Amino acid sequence: MSLRRQFLFRALKIGDILLVAGSFLIATFHVAQPLDRVSLVDFMSLRVSIANVLVFLVLLLVWHTILGAFGLYQSHRWAPGRTETLEILEAASVVALVAMVIGLVLRIHIVSVS
Repeated sequence: MSLRRQFLFRALKIGDILLVAGSFLIATFHVAQPLDRVSLVDFMSLRVSIANVLVFLVLLLVWHTILGAFGLYQSHRWAPGRTETLEILEAASVVALVAMVIGLVLRIHIVSVS
Protein backbone atom coordinates (compact mmCIF):
# COMPACT_ATOMS: atom_id res chain seq x y z
CA MET A 1 0.00 0.00 0.00
CA SER A 2 1.44 3.37 -1.00
CA LEU A 3 2.16 6.10 1.51
CA ARG A 4 -0.53 8.31 -0.01
CA ARG A 5 -3.14 5.54 0.24
CA GLN A 6 -2.18 4.84 3.88
CA PHE A 7 -2.53 8.54 4.68
CA LEU A 8 -5.97 8.72 3.03
CA PHE A 9 -7.06 5.53 4.81
CA ARG A 10 -6.07 6.93 8.21
CA ALA A 11 -7.69 10.27 7.40
CA LEU A 12 -10.93 8.41 6.62
CA LYS A 13 -10.85 6.64 9.97
CA ILE A 14 -10.14 9.86 11.85
CA GLY A 15 -12.86 11.66 9.91
CA ASP A 16 -15.41 8.99 10.80
CA ILE A 17 -14.56 9.20 14.50
CA LEU A 18 -14.67 13.01 14.40
CA LEU A 19 -18.12 12.87 12.77
CA VAL A 20 -19.43 10.50 15.44
CA ALA A 21 -17.86 12.56 18.24
CA GLY A 22 -19.20 15.79 16.75
CA SER A 23 -22.68 14.31 16.47
CA PHE A 24 -22.49 13.22 20.10
CA LEU A 25 -21.36 16.67 21.21
CA ILE A 26 -24.09 18.43 19.23
CA ALA A 27 -26.70 16.08 20.69
CA THR A 28 -25.28 16.65 24.17
CA PHE A 29 -25.40 20.41 23.72
CA HIS A 30 -28.99 20.19 22.48
CA VAL A 31 -30.23 17.82 25.22
CA ALA A 32 -28.30 19.28 28.16
CA GLN A 33 -29.72 22.78 27.87
CA PRO A 34 -32.12 24.49 25.50
CA LEU A 35 -30.20 26.45 22.89
CA ASP A 36 -31.64 29.81 23.96
CA ARG A 37 -30.35 29.54 27.54
CA VAL A 38 -26.70 28.51 27.14
CA SER A 39 -24.20 30.07 24.81
CA LEU A 40 -21.49 28.04 23.12
CA VAL A 41 -18.88 29.80 25.28
CA ASP A 42 -20.72 28.76 28.45
CA PHE A 43 -21.02 25.19 27.19
CA MET A 44 -17.31 24.99 26.31
CA SER A 45 -16.33 26.33 29.75
CA LEU A 46 -18.03 23.49 31.63
CA ARG A 47 -15.83 21.46 33.94
CA VAL A 48 -15.27 17.91 32.78
CA SER A 49 -14.12 15.13 35.09
CA ILE A 50 -11.46 12.59 34.16
CA ALA A 51 -14.07 9.83 34.45
CA ASN A 52 -16.22 11.57 31.82
CA VAL A 53 -13.25 11.88 29.48
CA LEU A 54 -12.40 8.20 29.96
CA VAL A 55 -15.99 7.13 29.24
CA PHE A 56 -16.00 9.28 26.10
CA LEU A 57 -12.66 7.82 24.93
CA VAL A 58 -13.94 4.28 25.52
CA LEU A 59 -17.07 5.16 23.52
CA LEU A 60 -14.89 6.42 20.66
CA LEU A 61 -12.85 3.22 20.71
CA VAL A 62 -16.00 1.07 20.72
CA TRP A 63 -17.50 3.12 17.87
CA HIS A 64 -14.29 2.81 15.85
CA THR A 65 -14.34 -0.97 16.38
CA ILE A 66 -17.99 -1.17 15.30
CA LEU A 67 -17.38 0.86 12.15
CA GLY A 68 -14.45 -1.40 11.28
CA ALA A 69 -16.43 -4.56 12.04
CA PHE A 70 -19.12 -3.49 9.59
CA GLY A 71 -16.50 -3.13 6.88
CA LEU A 72 -16.81 0.61 6.48
CA TYR A 73 -13.05 0.96 6.06
CA GLN A 74 -12.92 -1.43 3.10
CA SER A 75 -13.07 -0.36 -0.51
CA HIS A 76 -16.58 -0.19 -1.98
CA ARG A 77 -15.64 0.91 -5.48
CA TRP A 78 -17.45 -1.96 -7.20
CA ALA A 79 -20.33 -2.31 -4.75
CA PRO A 80 -23.70 -0.75 -5.56
CA GLY A 81 -24.50 2.47 -3.70
CA ARG A 82 -27.47 0.82 -2.03
CA THR A 83 -25.24 -1.82 -0.43
CA GLU A 84 -22.90 0.79 1.00
CA THR A 85 -25.82 2.86 2.27
CA LEU A 86 -27.29 -0.16 4.06
CA GLU A 87 -23.91 -0.96 5.66
CA ILE A 88 -23.60 2.62 6.90
CA LEU A 89 -27.17 2.56 8.24
CA GLU A 90 -26.57 -0.73 10.05
CA ALA A 91 -23.31 0.50 11.59
CA ALA A 92 -24.86 3.82 12.66
CA SER A 93 -27.79 1.97 14.25
CA VAL A 94 -25.45 -0.29 16.23
CA VAL A 95 -23.37 2.73 17.30
CA ALA A 96 -26.55 4.45 18.56
CA LEU A 97 -27.69 1.29 20.33
CA VAL A 98 -24.32 0.88 22.04
CA ALA A 99 -24.38 4.54 23.12
CA MET A 100 -27.86 4.03 24.57
CA VAL A 101 -26.88 0.86 26.44
CA ILE A 102 -23.71 2.40 27.84
CA GLY A 103 -25.67 5.52 28.81
CA LEU A 104 -28.26 3.44 30.65
CA VAL A 105 -25.70 1.20 32.37
CA LEU A 106 -23.51 4.11 33.50
CA ARG A 107 -26.54 6.30 34.19
CA ILE A 108 -25.47 9.10 31.91
CA HIS A 109 -28.39 11.53 32.06
CA ILE A 110 -27.73 13.01 28.64
CA VAL A 111 -28.51 9.64 27.03
CA SER A 112 -32.18 8.78 27.30
CA VAL A 113 -34.70 6.48 25.65
CA SER A 114 -37.31 9.09 24.77
